[in-house]
Amino acid sequence: MKPTLLVVDDKPNMLSLLSKVLRGSARVVTARGVGTALAVLEREQVHTVLCDLRMTDGDGLELLHAIRARWQDVPFILMTAYATVATAVHAMQGGAFDYVTKPFDADVLKDKVERALAQGLTSVEARSSEATRFGPLVGGAPAMLRAYSTIERVAASD
Repeated sequence: MKPTLLVVDDKPNMLSLLSKVLRGSARVVTARGVGTALAVLEREQVHTVLCDLRMTDGDGLELLHAIRARWQDVPFILMTAYATVATAVHAMQGGAFDYVTKPFDADVLKDKVERALAQGLTSVEARSSEATRFGPLVGGAPAMLRAYSTIERVAASD
């Protein structure tokens, strides 16, 4: 199974470039902003997110916080042309897997993405094996994982 990488940037030319550079490492899905990225995450199993910091409908740190609230184990790589120490520290404290500055070296970016994808695949496999304890219920999609969580919470109550 080829892992899925969600690339988020508001510039179509950057999405195209990143798709070409990273398509050998993963199935690349793109989103042109925070809202579209969240919609993709709702409907698809994503193993890693690579996201620009500054976009027209929000910023990458907002998306990082939204992902951490719902999909805690999806590795997130923040990418920016406006690198500051404060932004890097905030991203890492917020749970980012890594931080990439533009312009980027394609080989360095591919290495970081492949490491994040490996971690994301491991997390998905762990969730899938955890989900099998519910007998005939099958699925590792975000909606099913929320259902399993609800089942666990209410199972002990009358």
